[in-house]
Amino acid sequence: MSLSAAQDLNAKDSVEQFYRGKQIAMIVGSSAGGGYDTYARMLSRPFGNAIPGNPTVVVQNMSGAGSNRAAGYIYSVAPKDGTAAAAIFPGAVLQPLLSEQPVPHDPSKLVYLGSANSDVYVCYVRSDAPVKTFKDMLTTELIVGASNPGATTYDLPLLLNNVIGAKFRIVTGYPGSREITLALERGEVQGACGIGWTGIEMMHPNWFSTGMIKVLVQFSANGHPDLNKRGIPRAIEFARDDDERKVMELVFSQGIFG
Repeated sequence: MSLSAAQDLNAKDSVEQFYRGKQIAMIVGSSAGGGYDTYARMLSRPFGNAIPGNPTVVVQNMSGAGSNRAAGYIYSVAPKDGTAAAAIFPGAVLQPLLSEQPVPHDPSKLVYLGSANSDVYVCYVRSDAPVKTFKDMLTTELIVGASNPGATTYDLPLLLNNVIGAKFRIVTGYPGSREITLALERGEVQGACGIGWTGIEMMHPNWFSTGMIKVLVQFSANGHPDLNKRGIPRAIEFARDDDERKVMELVFSQGIFG
Protein backbone atom coordinates (compact mmCIF):
# COMPACT_ATOMS: atom_id res chain seq x y z
CA MET A 1 0.00 0.00 0.00
CA SER A 2 1.36 3.42 -0.94
CA LEU A 3 1.83 6.15 1.64
CA SER A 4 -0.91 8.29 0.06
CA ALA A 5 -3.37 5.38 0.05
CA ALA A 6 -2.64 4.67 3.72
CA GLN A 7 -3.17 8.34 4.56
CA ASP A 8 -6.51 8.32 2.71
CA LEU A 9 -7.60 5.20 4.57
CA ASN A 10 -6.62 6.69 7.95
CA ALA A 11 -8.49 9.90 7.13
CA LYS A 12 -11.62 7.92 6.21
CA ASP A 13 -11.37 5.89 9.44
CA SER A 14 -11.03 9.10 11.42
CA VAL A 15 -14.11 10.63 9.77
CA GLU A 16 -16.10 7.43 10.30
CA GLN A 17 -15.19 7.32 13.99
CA PHE A 18 -16.16 10.95 14.42
CA TYR A 19 -19.59 10.63 12.81
CA ARG A 20 -20.58 7.19 14.12
CA GLY A 21 -23.56 7.62 16.44
CA LYS A 22 -23.78 11.38 15.88
CA GLN A 23 -26.57 13.56 14.53
CA ILE A 24 -26.28 16.24 11.87
CA ALA A 25 -28.72 19.12 12.22
CA MET A 26 -30.14 20.19 8.85
CA ILE A 27 -31.53 23.68 9.45
CA VAL A 28 -34.18 24.77 6.94
CA GLY A 29 -34.59 28.52 6.55
CA SER A 30 -38.35 28.28 6.00
CA SER A 31 -41.43 26.77 7.61
CA ALA A 32 -42.49 23.14 7.20
CA GLY A 33 -44.24 22.09 4.02
CA GLY A 34 -42.52 24.41 1.54
CA GLY A 35 -40.07 23.61 -1.24
CA TYR A 36 -36.90 23.98 0.83
CA ASP A 37 -38.36 21.85 3.62
CA THR A 38 -39.41 19.18 1.12
CA TYR A 39 -35.96 19.01 -0.46
CA ALA A 40 -34.22 18.90 2.93
CA ARG A 41 -36.37 16.03 4.18
CA MET A 42 -36.07 14.16 0.89
CA LEU A 43 -32.26 14.40 0.91
CA SER A 44 -31.66 13.85 4.63
CA ARG A 45 -31.54 10.04 4.50
CA PRO A 46 -29.13 9.61 1.55
CA PHE A 47 -27.11 12.55 2.91
CA GLY A 48 -26.39 10.66 6.13
CA ASN A 49 -25.75 7.37 4.31
CA ALA A 50 -23.15 9.05 2.10
CA ILE A 51 -21.03 10.13 5.09
CA PRO A 52 -18.65 7.63 6.72
CA GLY A 53 -20.12 6.57 10.04
CA ASN A 54 -23.69 7.07 8.73
CA PRO A 55 -24.81 9.84 11.09
CA THR A 56 -28.51 10.55 11.48
CA VAL A 57 -29.67 13.76 9.81
CA VAL A 58 -32.38 15.62 11.72
CA VAL A 59 -34.28 18.36 9.88
CA GLN A 60 -35.14 21.46 11.92
CA ASN A 61 -37.11 24.45 10.68
CA MET A 62 -35.83 27.94 11.48
CA SER A 63 -37.82 30.41 9.41
CA GLY A 64 -37.36 34.14 9.55
CA ALA A 65 -35.70 37.08 7.77
CA GLY A 66 -35.69 35.42 4.36
CA SER A 67 -33.60 32.50 5.77
CA ASN A 68 -30.96 34.98 7.01
CA ARG A 69 -31.83 33.81 10.52
CA ALA A 70 -30.84 30.23 9.61
CA ALA A 71 -27.71 31.42 7.79
CA GLY A 72 -26.73 33.53 10.82
CA TYR A 73 -27.24 30.55 13.11
CA ILE A 74 -24.94 28.37 11.00
CA TYR A 75 -22.40 31.18 10.77
CA SER A 76 -22.13 32.20 14.43
CA VAL A 77 -23.93 29.74 16.72
CA ALA A 78 -23.95 26.20 15.31
CA PRO A 79 -21.01 23.83 15.88
CA LYS A 80 -18.20 24.23 13.34
CA ASP A 81 -17.33 20.52 13.32
CA GLY A 82 -19.50 19.32 10.45
CA THR A 83 -22.57 18.43 12.52
CA ALA A 84 -24.70 21.34 11.27
CA ALA A 85 -25.78 22.38 7.79
CA ALA A 86 -28.50 24.60 6.39
CA ALA A 87 -30.81 24.88 3.42
CA ILE A 88 -30.97 28.64 2.88
CA PHE A 89 -32.55 30.86 0.26
CA PRO A 90 -30.23 32.14 -2.47
CA GLY A 91 -31.13 35.66 -1.41
CA ALA A 92 -29.26 35.05 1.85
CA VAL A 93 -26.15 34.50 -0.29
CA LEU A 94 -26.64 37.45 -2.62
CA GLN A 95 -28.10 39.98 -0.17
CA PRO A 96 -24.78 41.54 0.95
CA LEU A 97 -24.07 42.20 -2.73
CA LEU A 98 -27.49 43.62 -3.58
CA SER A 99 -28.66 45.33 -0.40
CA GLU A 100 -27.38 47.85 2.11
CA GLN A 101 -29.25 46.04 4.88
CA PRO A 102 -26.73 44.18 7.10
CA VAL A 103 -27.00 40.43 7.54
CA PRO A 104 -25.76 38.32 10.48
CA HIS A 105 -23.36 36.26 8.38
CA ASP A 106 -20.64 36.49 5.76
CA PRO A 107 -21.67 34.30 2.79
CA SER A 108 -18.07 34.10 1.57
CA LYS A 109 -17.10 32.26 4.77
CA LEU A 110 -19.70 29.49 4.42
CA VAL A 111 -18.84 26.09 2.93
CA TYR A 112 -21.24 25.16 0.13
CA LEU A 113 -22.12 21.48 -0.11
CA GLY A 114 -24.24 21.59 -3.24
CA SER A 115 -27.62 22.50 -4.67
CA ALA A 116 -30.70 20.29 -4.69
CA ASN A 117 -32.00 21.83 -7.89
CA SER A 118 -31.44 24.42 -10.57
CA ASP A 119 -34.78 26.14 -10.97
CA VAL A 120 -36.66 28.84 -12.82
CA TYR A 121 -38.63 31.20 -10.60
CA VAL A 122 -42.05 32.31 -11.75
CA CYS A 123 -44.86 34.68 -10.86
CA TYR A 124 -48.38 33.27 -10.97
CA VAL A 125 -51.74 34.88 -10.35
CA ARG A 126 -55.36 34.00 -9.63
CA SER A 127 -57.64 33.99 -12.66
CA ASP A 128 -59.75 36.71 -11.04
CA ALA A 129 -56.78 39.05 -10.54
CA PRO A 130 -56.94 42.40 -12.36
CA VAL A 131 -53.67 41.57 -14.12
CA LYS A 132 -54.02 39.19 -17.08
CA THR A 133 -50.60 39.56 -18.73
CA PHE A 134 -47.22 40.71 -17.49
CA LYS A 135 -47.51 43.82 -19.64
CA ASP A 136 -50.51 44.78 -17.47
CA MET A 137 -48.11 44.90 -14.51
CA LEU A 138 -46.62 48.11 -15.83
CA THR A 139 -49.92 49.94 -15.27
CA THR A 140 -52.02 47.83 -12.86
CA GLU A 141 -51.27 46.92 -9.25
CA LEU A 142 -51.05 43.27 -8.20
CA ILE A 143 -51.03 42.18 -4.54
CA VAL A 144 -48.51 39.38 -3.96
CA GLY A 145 -47.61 37.46 -0.82
CA ALA A 146 -43.99 37.26 0.28
CA SER A 147 -41.69 36.30 3.12
CA ASN A 148 -39.14 38.99 3.98
CA PRO A 149 -36.09 40.64 2.38
CA GLY A 150 -33.64 37.95 1.33
CA ALA A 151 -36.38 35.63 0.09
CA THR A 152 -36.99 35.40 -3.65
CA THR A 153 -40.71 35.95 -2.99
CA TYR A 154 -39.81 39.46 -1.82
CA ASP A 155 -36.62 40.30 -3.71
CA LEU A 156 -37.76 39.42 -7.24
CA PRO A 157 -40.99 41.43 -7.40
CA LEU A 158 -39.18 44.32 -5.68
CA LEU A 159 -36.48 44.11 -8.35
CA LEU A 160 -39.05 44.53 -11.13
CA ASN A 161 -40.71 47.42 -9.30
CA ASN A 162 -37.37 49.24 -9.06
CA VAL A 163 -35.91 48.34 -12.45
CA ILE A 164 -38.79 48.38 -14.95
CA GLY A 165 -41.57 50.07 -12.97
CA ALA A 166 -43.80 47.07 -12.29
CA LYS A 167 -46.71 47.59 -9.88
CA PHE A 168 -46.34 44.76 -7.39
CA ARG A 169 -47.75 45.51 -3.92
CA ILE A 170 -45.78 43.15 -1.70
CA VAL A 171 -47.43 41.82 1.46
CA THR A 172 -44.69 40.43 3.71
CA GLY A 173 -44.58 38.23 6.79
CA TYR A 174 -45.48 34.79 5.42
CA PRO A 175 -43.01 32.21 6.84
CA GLY A 176 -42.67 30.26 3.59
CA SER A 177 -44.14 29.25 0.25
CA ARG A 178 -46.71 26.98 1.89
CA GLU A 179 -48.28 29.88 3.76
CA ILE A 180 -48.14 32.08 0.66
CA THR A 181 -49.91 29.34 -1.30
CA LEU A 182 -52.67 29.10 1.32
CA ALA A 183 -53.09 32.88 1.26
CA LEU A 184 -53.39 32.75 -2.52
CA GLU A 185 -56.03 30.02 -2.39
CA ARG A 186 -58.00 31.95 0.26
CA GLY A 187 -57.90 35.12 -1.82
CA GLU A 188 -55.83 37.09 0.71
CA VAL A 189 -53.39 37.89 -2.08
CA GLN A 190 -53.78 37.90 -5.84
CA GLY A 191 -50.51 36.28 -6.78
CA ALA A 192 -47.11 34.98 -5.75
CA CYS A 193 -43.68 35.53 -7.27
CA GLY A 194 -40.22 34.09 -6.84
CA ILE A 195 -41.34 30.49 -6.33
CA GLY A 196 -39.60 27.72 -8.27
CA TRP A 197 -41.53 26.26 -11.18
CA THR A 198 -40.33 22.70 -10.52
CA GLY A 199 -43.03 20.73 -8.77
CA ILE A 200 -45.79 23.36 -8.83
CA GLU A 201 -47.92 21.46 -11.32
CA MET A 202 -47.36 18.20 -9.44
CA MET A 203 -48.20 19.70 -6.04
CA HIS A 204 -51.17 21.74 -7.30
CA PRO A 205 -52.54 20.02 -10.44
CA ASN A 206 -56.02 21.48 -9.96
CA TRP A 207 -54.67 25.01 -10.24
CA PHE A 208 -53.93 24.69 -13.92
CA SER A 209 -56.48 22.08 -14.98
CA THR A 210 -59.32 24.28 -13.70
CA GLY A 211 -57.74 27.54 -14.78
CA MET A 212 -57.73 28.87 -11.22
CA ILE A 213 -54.09 29.95 -11.51
CA LYS A 214 -52.02 31.09 -14.49
CA VAL A 215 -48.29 31.68 -14.81
CA LEU A 216 -47.63 35.33 -15.55
CA VAL A 217 -43.88 35.60 -16.12
CA GLN A 218 -40.54 33.82 -15.70
CA PHE A 219 -37.68 35.25 -13.63
CA SER A 220 -34.92 33.74 -15.74
CA ALA A 221 -32.53 34.76 -18.48
CA ASN A 222 -33.27 31.67 -20.59
CA GLY A 223 -36.58 30.44 -19.22
CA HIS A 224 -37.84 26.90 -18.62
CA PRO A 225 -38.33 24.82 -21.82
CA ASP A 226 -41.85 23.82 -20.81
CA LEU A 227 -42.88 27.39 -20.07
CA ASN A 228 -41.16 28.72 -23.19
CA LYS A 229 -43.28 26.33 -25.27
CA ARG A 230 -46.39 27.72 -23.60
CA GLY A 231 -45.40 31.24 -24.55
CA ILE A 232 -44.85 32.45 -20.96
CA PRO A 233 -42.68 35.59 -21.26
CA ARG A 234 -39.43 36.17 -19.42
CA ALA A 235 -39.23 39.36 -17.38
CA ILE A 236 -35.88 40.11 -18.95
CA GLU A 237 -37.65 40.69 -22.28
CA PHE A 238 -39.08 43.88 -20.77
CA ALA A 239 -35.66 45.40 -20.01
CA ARG A 240 -35.42 48.79 -21.68
CA ASP A 241 -31.64 48.93 -21.99
CA ASP A 242 -28.50 46.87 -21.46
CA ASP A 243 -28.02 48.03 -17.87
CA GLU A 244 -31.47 46.80 -16.86
CA ARG A 245 -30.83 43.52 -18.60
CA LYS A 246 -27.52 43.01 -16.77
CA VAL A 247 -29.12 43.73 -13.39
CA MET A 248 -31.83 41.15 -14.06
CA GLU A 249 -29.34 38.56 -15.28
CA LEU A 250 -27.32 38.93 -12.08
CA VAL A 251 -30.31 38.57 -9.76
CA PHE A 252 -31.97 35.80 -11.76
CA SER A 253 -28.72 33.80 -11.74
CA GLN A 254 -29.49 32.72 -8.18
CA GLY A 255 -31.87 30.13 -9.64
CA ILE A 256 -28.75 28.05 -10.34
CA PHE A 257 -28.24 27.40 -6.63
CA GLY A 258 -31.74 28.03 -5.30
